[in-house]
Amino acid sequence: MNKLIENTKSYINRMNIMDFALLKLCLCSLGLILGTSMPQNSKKKVAAVSSVVFAFTYATLMVKFLSVLFKGDK
Repeated sequence: MNKLIENTKSYINRMNIMDFALLKLCLCSLGLILGTSMPQNSKKKVAAVSSVVFAFTYATLMVKFLSVLFKGDK
């Protein structure tokens, strides 16, 4: 497991902005595919859980981004 994490960190260090954009588009497409294939009776539960996950991850990313933005390159 440690080797997998090590290799992932190495790969991320080599990624550029285009690679991140492609990764985000890929994950967005996967989310759309999964969302359209959900049964009607469970869509509200899935939407609630995914909204909480989105809010938590977005807040975490924005805190980190804003701390970098306001500190600047020192």
